[in-house]
Amino acid sequence: MKVKFLRAARQELAEIFDHYEAQRPGLGESFRQAAWDTVELVRHSPRAFPIVDEPIRRCRLTRFPYWILYAAEDNEIVIVAVAHVRRAPRSWRGRSG
Repeated sequence: MKVKFLRAARQELAEIFDHYEAQRPGLGESFRQAAWDTVELVRHSPRAFPIVDEPIRRCRLTRFPYWILYAAEDNEIVIVAVAHVRRAPRSWRGRSG
């Protein structure tokens, strides 16, 4: 299944990477790998994760306090947001491709 990131989600990913990389060199790369691992998990089992706001689902990263929020469409996963589990839980509402 194809994966597409909305521009805002791609920007969030980059900003979070920069934040962790500034904390400690290499930590940003660990975050990026955890994010890609989560995206792959979603890609292989898109309907396995809970719906938070129809049609948006979420899957939590391992080791980092972030959700990957996505919509599972016919032949595509659309990553809507990369959101901290405790901050602005609905800031991604209204985003579209």
